[in-house]
Amino acid sequence: MDRSTVTGSPKERADAIAKVAAELAVAIQELEIAASRRADASREETSRRNNVNALQKRMDELITLEKQSAPRDTDWCQKARQPVA
Repeated sequence: MDRSTVTGSPKERADAIAKVAAELAVAIQELEIAASRRADASREETSRRNNVNALQKRMDELITLEKQSAPRDTDWCQKARQPVA
């Protein structure tokens, strides 16, 4: 807002206040929409991360089973039977 609208007539100041109030209302709505989208994106990211973690855990379980059934005297067989420190 330029200085002339602040020091103008009472009607000009009232009009300027009304204009800024309308712009502020729109800006608040846009901020609320953006915050809602951010929250939605955060929930989606958490869901996708949980899915990746679950699949990685399942992969670890399957590889452990595969190593436990590895032929005797192979690297996998030896490592699978070593105690975890």
